[in-house]
Amino acid sequence: MDTYVIKLRNLTYKSQLLFGKFKDCTVQDLLNMQLTGYLRWVYYNCDKITYIPEILEKIYVQEEDMITKPGKDPQKGKELSEKIRHRTGVERIVQRGRFRNIQKAKNKGFYVRDGIKYSRQAMQRKNHGY
Repeated sequence: MDTYVIKLRNLTYKSQLLFGKFKDCTVQDLLNMQLTGYLRWVYYNCDKITYIPEILEKIYVQEEDMITKPGKDPQKGKELSEKIRHRTGVERIVQRGRFRNIQKAKNKGFYVRDGIKYSRQAMQRKNHGY
């Protein structure tokens, strides 16, 4: 009679993934870096890893999108990612626009601080207390 032991890892905010390119980061670090897509990929492609319900809400996995663990379903993960991309497209466009404005300001010799453009000399004076 063979017996199999299945270890199911239920990750919390302080848990580390211990594999991949973010193996030293905690789940909270990945959420702070806004890598919800990567956390969702881990959920759907690693059969023995799941998250607590609060994290599942933050990575946009609804109750009807959950899968039984241990198990994996990469196709369902791709479908959910496409659905989320269409839902949050406006937010991404706004973020891209802000990032481009900061890059343009840096290229022209200006720096952005608190939404205001400063030249190099003005920043130096501000840092020196003037």
